Amino acid sequence: MSYPVAVCDRDDDGGVFPVVPDLPGGTAHGEMPEEPPREAQRAQERWLEAARSQ
Repeated sequence: MSYPVAVCDRDDDGGVFPVVPDLPGGTAHGEMPEEPPREAQRAQERWLEAARSQ
């Protein structure tokens, strides 16, 4: 399952961070443009694993 991802710029160091609005606390980070989609997918997987284990 995949959720929409919003990619935001970090002004302090030029990096980016993807946010998964449908999953509270579902964020990740990346320094390169190709990292946010991959990191967002990992964040979604970890979030769902944690939700299932509760």
